[in-house]
Amino acid sequence: MDDRRARFLEQLRETFRVEAAEHIELVSAGLVALERASEAERAPLLEQVFREAHSLKGAARAVGLVRAEVLCAELESLFAAAKGDGLRLTPEHLDGAHASLAELAVICADPSGDAATAATAATAATATPATPPAPARPAQPAAALLPETAEARPTVPRAASSKDTIRVAVPRLTGLMRDTEQLVGLRLSATSLAADLRQLAETMATSHDTDSSVDHVRALSALAATAARDAQVLAASTDLILEGARSVLLLPCSALLGTMGSVAREMARQLGKDVELRVDGEDIEVDRRVLDELKDPLIHLLRNAVDHGIELPQIRRDLGKPERAMIVITVAAVQANRVRLTIADDGAGIDAKRVIAAATRLGIAPGTALADGSDMDATALIFESGLSSSQVVTDLSGRGLGLAIVREKVHKLNGTISVTTSPGRGTSFHLEVPLSLSNYRGVMVSVAGRLAIIPSASVVRVFRVPSEAIASVDGRPSVTMDNHPVLLAPLHELLDLPGPDQRVQPATRSIVGVHAGERRIALLVDEVRGEQDVILKQLGPLLARVPAIAGVSMGARGEIIPVLDAADLVERAFGRRTAGQQSASPAAAAAAHGARRLLVADDSITSRSLLRSLLAGEGYVVTTAVDGEEALSRLHTEAFDLVVSDVDMPRMTGLELTEAIRADALLASLPVILVTSLATPEDRRRGLEAGASAFVAKGNFDSGNLLDIVRRFL
Repeated sequence: MDDRRARFLEQLRETFRVEAAEHIELVSAGLVALERASEAERAPLLEQVFREAHSLKGAARAVGLVRAEVLCAELESLFAAAKGDGLRLTPEHLDGAHASLAELAVICADPSGDAATAATAATAATATPATPPAPARPAQPAAALLPETAEARPTVPRAASSKDTIRVAVPRLTGLMRDTEQLVGLRLSATSLAADLRQLAETMATSHDTDSSVDHVRALSALAATAARDAQVLAASTDLILEGARSVLLLPCSALLGTMGSVAREMARQLGKDVELRVDGEDIEVDRRVLDELKDPLIHLLRNAVDHGIELPQIRRDLGKPERAMIVITVAAVQANRVRLTIADDGAGIDAKRVIAAATRLGIAPGTALADGSDMDATALIFESGLSSSQVVTDLSGRGLGLAIVREKVHKLNGTISVTTSPGRGTSFHLEVPLSLSNYRGVMVSVAGRLAIIPSASVVRVFRVPSEAIASVDGRPSVTMDNHPVLLAPLHELLDLPGPDQRVQPATRSIVGVHAGERRIALLVDEVRGEQDVILKQLGPLLARVPAIAGVSMGARGEIIPVLDAADLVERAFGRRTAGQQSASPAAAAAAHGARRLLVADDSITSRSLLRSLLAGEGYVVTTAVDGEEALSRLHTEAFDLVVSDVDMPRMTGLELTEAIRADALLASLPVILVTSLATPEDRRRGLEAGASAFVAKGNFDSGNLLDIVRRFL
C-alpha cells in the first residue's frame, strides 16, 4: 500500500471511529428505552435501532472491519425479527445485544488497532453468510430492568442532520480555542495601555504650561483617545470571537448521560437489584472538555448509589418501598456560566454513625469531635481518602478511594461537590461546575505583596469590616457575614506567605467570603482589586497538587497570576488548629504536634522540591538528601518514619540505599518507597528484591496515589 493510500485509510478510519461512537450510543440508548416502552412506542424505537445498526454495518464494511460488520448484521437481524416477525425481545435477547454493543465499542474505538485487526482476521476465517435471528450471546439472569427515562419518555436522542454539520477533530477545536483565548491578554493589555496614556496626558497637562508642552499634551491626549477606541473595538471583537469559538465546543449533556442507563443496568444486574434511572435536563449544553472530565466522577457516583445506596428488592418491600428503586440525574443551569448536576437516589441514605466509626478507626477525625453524630460531619468525612463504610471490598466499591478522587476531579474543574442525605429516604450528590473549562470571572486580590485571583463562582460577597469587629469564637477569629459568625482565615497563612507587620493595624480590613458546598469562610486579604475575565491555564501534571492553586492566568501587563482553589482554601482553613495567633512554619507546626518525619532522597532538584512541597503540604516534616549516601548518613543521626527515594542517583543508588537500610538492624523495619522513572517489570522486581515497600513510576506519577501509599505505611 503506497503512503497516500495509507494516509487516506487512516483518515477514513478516524472518521469511522467518530461515526461509530454515535451509532453505538444511539443503539444503546434505544435498547434501554425498549425495556420500558409501551406497545405503541416499541415500533418507532425498533425502527430507530434497526436503522442505526444497518448504517453502522455499512460503515464497518467500508473500512474493512469484518467482525464489526458481522456483529451489526446480527443486531440488524434481531431488530428485523422483532419488527416484522413478531419476535418478543426478552431480557436474554437484550443482554446479548448489549454484549454485542460492548464488543463493537472496543473494535470501533480503535479501528486500526490490534483488537480490531485480530477480531477481523478471526471472523474472516470463520464467518458464514447466515446470521441467526438473535445474537448468539450467553444469557444473563434477569435481575432488573433499567430504563433510562421515565414512562411517556422512552425516546432516543437524534444526531443533527449530516447536511447541517461537519466533523472536526477535537484537538483542532481545542487548539483554536487556545489560540483565541490569547486575545483576552491582548484586550487587557490594550485597555491598560490606553489608561496609562490617559494618565500620562493628565499628568503632563498639570505640570507644564509652555506652548510646546501644550501641543505635546494635545497630541498625547489624541493618542490616548485613539488607543481607548482601539481597545474598545478589540474588546468587542474578542468577546464575539471567544463566544463563537466556545460555542463550537459545546455539547448537550446527553452526550455524557446517554450511556448512563446501560451502566446502571449492568451494575444493578450484578448486584441483584431493580433500579430505574431517569435523566432530566440533558439538553443543556456544556463544554465537551468539562463533560469528558465529569464522566468518571458521574460513573462512580452512579456506582455508589446502586451499590451502597439502593437496597435489595426484598428489603425495600419489607420497608414499604417500591421494589424498583429510582435514581434521578438532573442537570440545571444555576448561573450564567455554571451548571449543577444532581445524582439523587431513594435508597437507605448515609449511616452517619458507621461513617464516623470508619473515620475514627483511620484517624481521619477524632471520635470526640464527632460524638454528636451529626450528618453534616459525616457527609464531609465521606470524601476523605481511604474511608469506606462498606464492610466488603468488591470490584465495584469498598476501597475508600472513589469519593476522594471524585472530589479531586471536581475541584480540578474549579467546581464544588456536596451531599445531602436523609436516613431511609435517600442521598443526593450535588456537583456545580463551569459551563466552560477555561473562561470565567474572577476577583483579583492582593496578599503579601502579590496578586491572586479567586473564582467569582466561589465568592459569596466582598466587604470591609473595622478591625475591632473581628471577634473570637471557640478560640478562633471570626466575622459576621449574612448575620452569622464565619471563620476568618488570613489568606497569607493559607498560602504559607509572610504576614504583614503586626505593629501596623489598619482601621478596616478587606474580606472575601468564599464557599465550598455548604461550608463558608471569610478570607482576610490586603486589598480587593475588582473583578475581571479569567483565562485559566492548568499547571500540568508535575504541579497539579500544589496546595490551594487551581492554575494560573495572565494579567494586563503579562504577569503570571495564580488562580486559587476555593475548595482547597476552605479545607485548609478548617484544618488549622487555631487562628488569631502567629502561625508557625508548616514543618515547625507539624513537629510541635508529633507529625511523622519523612526523608526524601533524589539527585534532581526539581523532583526533590516537588516531593518536599507535596509531602510538607500534607503536614509531614520533610528532610531532603541529594543522593543515597547522604540519606544513609542522615538515617544514622536522625529519626525518620519513612523514606521516599529515587533509584538512579550518584554515589549510592536508591536500590543500594534500600539494601543498606534492610541490612541495618535498627533501620530494617523502616518503610522505603521508591519513586523512579525506571518502570519495567525487571526494574520493579529488582526494587522489591532490594526490600522496597512500594514502587511508584514517575512516568505514571500520580501525587494522590503517592500520598495514599505514604498514609498506608504510616
